[in-house]
Amino acid sequence: MEQDAGIPLKEAHLKTISRNIRTLFPEPPSSADVTKLNTTFDAILRTASTPNLAATHKVAAWNALCACVDRCAQHQDETYSSLTWEGHWWERAFDLYVSQAGYARPKSAKQLLDSLTTALQRLPDDGSAVKSVKERACRRLVTPLLDEHDGSGAKTSALALAYLLARNALSFELLLRMYAEIKKIETPVDGGELASLLGTLFGWMSNGDFSAAIGRLVSVILDQSDGQHRGDEKSDAPIWATALRRVAKSGYVEIDSYRTHLLPALFLRSFVDYKNFLHSVGVESVLSTGLIGASHAVESDNTNMNLLLASLQCGNDIGLLRIADTDGYNPSETMVALSIEQISELLQSSLNSARLAGFSMLTSSTAITRPVPPSALHAFKSILDHFLADTDTDFRSEVFSIMQRLIDRIRAVTATLARQASKAPPGVLQYHKDFLGWLMQCLQWQLTPTASYQRHISALKCLTILARSGLAESVPQSNWSKSALLGEIKWPFRLSVLNEDLRVLLLDLTIDPYDDVRQGAAALLAMYPDGDSGSARQISQALERAEATMLQTGRADQADGVAHLYTLLYKSNTASDGSIMSQVCHRLMQMLNTAKTDLGKAVSRYPIHGLLTSLRYMLEAGTSLDEPHASVVRCLEDVWAVVKPILCNDAPEGYLPEDMDEVAEVSTKNTLSYCWRSLKEGSLLTGAIIQRVQDPFSDMARQLYELCFTQLAELRHSGAFSTVAQTWTTCCLRSYNSDTGNGSELLQKWYDRVLQILQNNTTINTRRSAGLPSLLCGILIADKDGSIFRQAFVDLEIIARTAVKTEHAQEGSLSQVHALNCLRDVLKTGRLGEASEQYVPRALVLAADALQSEVWAVRNCGLMLFRAVIDRLLGTSGSYLDETSQSHKQLSAAQYPQLLDIVLDLLKKPAQDVSAVGPATNGNESVFPAMQLLQRLSVPDYKLDSTRMPILDLMGNRVWHIRDKAARTYAWLGAVKKTGPLILQLIGTPLREQDRLHGALLCAKYFVRRLKSEQAFGAQFGEWRMAVQRYKSWPVRGHDCVFVKAAFVDLLAELTARDMVPELGSHADLDAAAPGTDLAWTLHELIAYMPLDGQGAALRAALARLLACQTLQGLASAISTQDEMCVLLLDLAKRDADACVAFIAEVIRKLPTTSKTDVIAAEGILTRVCESVLGAPILDRSVQTVALQMLLYLRQRGIMLSFDIERLRHAMARKCVSIDIDIDQSFADLALEARAAFLEEEIKGERPLTANLVVELRNLAESCRQGITDLGFYSTRAAALALSELDKTWNILSRHDGGDHEDILQTVCMTVYDLLNDDDEDLRTIASEITTRILKHNANSLLAHNLPSISARKLLAFMTKRWRNSQPFAIVAIRRAFGIVIDSQPNVAERLQRSTHTDMVLFVEEKQNLYIDDMRETKTWSRVVMGLSPSLIVEELLVHLGTFAHGGLRALIPLLQGSGGGPLSWTSKPDAFTLGLQFVYCAEVLLHLAETSNKITVQPSALHHQLMTLSAHEGCHCLWRREIDRIVSHAAAAKLSAVHALIARTTAQAHITAGGMSQ
Repeated sequence: MEQDAGIPLKEAHLKTISRNIRTLFPEPPSSADVTKLNTTFDAILRTASTPNLAATHKVAAWNALCACVDRCAQHQDETYSSLTWEGHWWERAFDLYVSQAGYARPKSAKQLLDSLTTALQRLPDDGSAVKSVKERACRRLVTPLLDEHDGSGAKTSALALAYLLARNALSFELLLRMYAEIKKIETPVDGGELASLLGTLFGWMSNGDFSAAIGRLVSVILDQSDGQHRGDEKSDAPIWATALRRVAKSGYVEIDSYRTHLLPALFLRSFVDYKNFLHSVGVESVLSTGLIGASHAVESDNTNMNLLLASLQCGNDIGLLRIADTDGYNPSETMVALSIEQISELLQSSLNSARLAGFSMLTSSTAITRPVPPSALHAFKSILDHFLADTDTDFRSEVFSIMQRLIDRIRAVTATLARQASKAPPGVLQYHKDFLGWLMQCLQWQLTPTASYQRHISALKCLTILARSGLAESVPQSNWSKSALLGEIKWPFRLSVLNEDLRVLLLDLTIDPYDDVRQGAAALLAMYPDGDSGSARQISQALERAEATMLQTGRADQADGVAHLYTLLYKSNTASDGSIMSQVCHRLMQMLNTAKTDLGKAVSRYPIHGLLTSLRYMLEAGTSLDEPHASVVRCLEDVWAVVKPILCNDAPEGYLPEDMDEVAEVSTKNTLSYCWRSLKEGSLLTGAIIQRVQDPFSDMARQLYELCFTQLAELRHSGAFSTVAQTWTTCCLRSYNSDTGNGSELLQKWYDRVLQILQNNTTINTRRSAGLPSLLCGILIADKDGSIFRQAFVDLEIIARTAVKTEHAQEGSLSQVHALNCLRDVLKTGRLGEASEQYVPRALVLAADALQSEVWAVRNCGLMLFRAVIDRLLGTSGSYLDETSQSHKQLSAAQYPQLLDIVLDLLKKPAQDVSAVGPATNGNESVFPAMQLLQRLSVPDYKLDSTRMPILDLMGNRVWHIRDKAARTYAWLGAVKKTGPLILQLIGTPLREQDRLHGALLCAKYFVRRLKSEQAFGAQFGEWRMAVQRYKSWPVRGHDCVFVKAAFVDLLAELTARDMVPELGSHADLDAAAPGTDLAWTLHELIAYMPLDGQGAALRAALARLLACQTLQGLASAISTQDEMCVLLLDLAKRDADACVAFIAEVIRKLPTTSKTDVIAAEGILTRVCESVLGAPILDRSVQTVALQMLLYLRQRGIMLSFDIERLRHAMARKCVSIDIDIDQSFADLALEARAAFLEEEIKGERPLTANLVVELRNLAESCRQGITDLGFYSTRAAALALSELDKTWNILSRHDGGDHEDILQTVCMTVYDLLNDDDEDLRTIASEITTRILKHNANSLLAHNLPSISARKLLAFMTKRWRNSQPFAIVAIRRAFGIVIDSQPNVAERLQRSTHTDMVLFVEEKQNLYIDDMRETKTWSRVVMGLSPSLIVEELLVHLGTFAHGGLRALIPLLQGSGGGPLSWTSKPDAFTLGLQFVYCAEVLLHLAETSNKITVQPSALHHQLMTLSAHEGCHCLWRREIDRIVSHAAAAKLSAVHALIARTTAQAHITAGGMSQ
């Protein structure tokens, strides 16, 4: 075979080699044959190693390489087979695998690994050569596992080691030996080398990208260890347990990866090991204190609890643990049993992991036919309502998965019980069936109009699971889930899942504001059986009402709801398909005619996007392309004619034609919305038609192609062309994938037109070239063979590199700009990722050159292209912009060899203009992205010196920002262990070169920070300390540049920190050794530079930060020194507030890493400083704000504060009472928190509350109450944080039951309850913790933090019990339940009118609190009212309650008669729905009072009659009816019980009387 001399080899040639591999090995071989074969192999290997090859080309190269290795290793002729080892084929191919497997396709990498393993297995196990090959291979694979920054290499090594060990190509002993040599293990650890190796592997488990590979490798290693190694000799725990706990304690653990990929492999090895591991993580002690309490220790880094939860859940999943009605923890020889009561506690935890673990363990079992215990179902019932309302999307997704498994299990259980009816325990089948009935009722109550989005979507998902499970009798099998269709396990009964009540609730949700709720409701409605006349009638009724509202408002959610209803009506088979579509088309044409003649009238009265969406949904439902679609195409062209003048105008915020007058209904905003939505839905409809057209080259299809092309070419509104871009891609794909073969020609024509637009300098006055990039991307996506793509990149690069003529430099539309923008979009388009991969380096070069342009527009687009390249290389999360992040994706120079040269070229250009003064030059604009990229590039060791040189030059640049960025970049380069000499070199920079010295000192500071963060400074500190000694005698004040002085001081501050000198024991030694510990020098410098204005601020701030570091070392312990510091800092706060803020802020920053001993030593001076600052009459608020922050933080650390708390508290109270416009929000909020903290400190004693403290507590409670109601100056968060400062206060207040302090506790409890229902999840969590403290002091027991919703329920129960006889509490409860206040007669008619009003504005203001459910609040507080003492309901309140209930029920009936009720009636409005239930619940309260006290102002019979009349009305809301039926049934039962009791008493009395008479 003739050898192709070009490298890389052609793809076709590589495929030929793979197919004809035998021809490369002629027999018998000659020396020429061997030479030719070596040359061919070398060419294949070099091709496979070539970066930036197309994906298919690289696959062909790797396939050819595998073929060569396989054939050579298997060949019988020793001349050929010896090439594998003596010719180093295997080692070279292995090096390729290790270095590039992470960038190759997984299948190719797996194939090469298999070939290498097979060849290695054929190698005889004798001789030093064999041993050497295996040792080198093993060493090469182990090394990346020990480099925590090489994630890609670690993944490749894990996959390869697992495969080689499993195939016995490498031995376990060799792996341990190589690991020990590389790791240089000298001191023995528990379990020896194996424990250390497992610990290293466990450390990689947090990387979800290859945690499965690590789990597989661990399993193989343990299999081959063959029980030779055990764990701690003092315990029975397995060796992996020791390593696992050690890793878990050392840092962050991704517990989900452990549970999924690691723990099953560990536990299935031995049940004894599993049981011993549970013991080692303290399962007995945890269960003795309760799982829910222990689960919250996770927040304090108790990783044992995390591991325990994961282990219990994993054991349950694999059958080693069983949940049953047992007592406590019962391990046996083969199974661990855990009680349902213990697991049920987890369901109430505030931690998602604990709740999911408990839920999973309660509902799943390895034996799917094992009945679910009744206690488990009861626990599930008690918590489901809270689970469905959870705001965490991931948590709800897990709940849905567990729910699916539960339904599948119940189906299997009931089917088995039905088949074995004679053997089954009595009642088991029935309680499972009853649970399903309860579940359906519970889910329907989540669909109320007032429920949150979370409840709506959760209920819809769960109802879909039920409907598709085969349980619903009306759902056809075509809608069943896979689990319901597979196997022979069927339901032994059927339930009416999709009933009439649910249909009404679902129809109400078709106009919900959230898209997925509307889709979920429509999908469930589509499962109802076809041909139901009642269903069609209700859909038509809902459609009529929804369409009327949509025409009045024009809102998108209502328009989408109308479309869903039209589609449901279309699929109901009550009318012919054509008639419905024709009706919609006819109405659409009429509205478009109006829009063409009077756009203002169309905007205000005839929005068309709902009808366009309706046509699309009906088309997607399965209609054929018949006559109506010709009308649709004409409508689409008319839509474009209407919206074109608005959306093609360059005005970014909308444009109103001159012939239209702007009024409220026809504003610029409304007109833009009308046009944008019309075009969006029209474009989506175009795409739907294109996808279903039979002939993609018909006249209609070509007409739509041209329309879409024109829209993208001419549109200027970004939201508009982004939608049309999707349709354009559909057009391109549909035309290319046709059977006629004309698609490529059409794509080429379109590309030529795009290129013509680019070359003709078409005016597009937008920064991102409007729709032009989308036009090109759509064509390239459809270009499957890549011919147009290759041509496009060349053409775009030529245009982008064309010099801009001077006369055109200031124009807003340049061809070069559009070409760069097109390339940027190509790189950012995910569907072009594989095709554009090979062009990434070229794009980077182009971006780098564009950054050097003299034209700002080209430089700006070059910068955006550069950012697109970085995003492509490092990901789009933006995490690479975080300088402090320790986990970054690193780029390999082997994968992108051109990158380093490109970056260095960018860095060298500005270095030639170091002396430039003034604005940043063009070169300076390019250095920032270049250095940002360099920080994420793995630079080979042999190029480090050449890479550092331009960075070192930039550290002397005249521009401060460049020096700083260069210093950061220089500190990032190189290995940590080699930075010692570099720091010494930087510190030794000559003093006369100010700019270079400033950059060097900055770099040294960043070096020290990096070393501290990686804990790698060690003994090098002594060398740096000696080097810095020369600065002690340096006359700093005599130096010219204060920025250099500030950099020197900042470096001193970094070197002063105690964590840099752990070997120094006493402060005296520290002061003698480290120059930065000379406190007197720092104070002297601060005093000297105090009068200096202007640039002196930077130096004062640096000295203040140094002073903070020295203070935290306890160097200011002397009273005289503290006095001097207080005076100095107070003077500094008056003269330079920023410097004083820098001192306190630095203290706050370093406090978390400062030992408590050092903090206690420094507490005296810190509190004195804060007391002085806070007590000063006139100071900058920023200083006082950070002072408060520091005091609060010290208190949170448990530091006893030594100042006069009462005096400072009074000062804070005075500042808060006298709040005015001069006090900022942050200071006021912190002051409120400080008041609470200081009050808590004073109340901690056991002495009774003084009158002043009671007043302060009452004022604090009222301030917090005002904060959450937005009536005061404080924020809601400040109120929550202030209350969270209290602890012992709750104990003091709780002991005064019925005393003068009850109003304080009641006010605070109501405030906390409102916080538990706040829209902010963080505030709800804080309130839940506060609730725990309140209940703890009142229950005299240890309680754990619950879900906020559960905490709210418990807090309400506590308040109801404590204030059952409290008149003020009763008044509050009635107001919250029914909106009734004692001093005002309820106006039923006005409230009804407000609640039934429809807001007709286009842009509706969102409800302030989306979490709270008004209906649930009404129901909850009505129960509270019923739980209060009846004597509290005074006559005036009884009158109000009677008027409200009787008048409300009486007013509802004529409203229902007038509107007819049904779906989307006024009863489905949230306010009206809640008000109706308020009437019903108020009647229930009155009936309850009648049962207990008989003193209501309305006849109970009248209330019964009104309730039954309302329930019997057809238009009554189904949930109203359900509650009314419950209330009436309860009242009837109570009446019958009373009659029965009366009869019993009468009969007994008669017997007594008869007995007396007989005597």
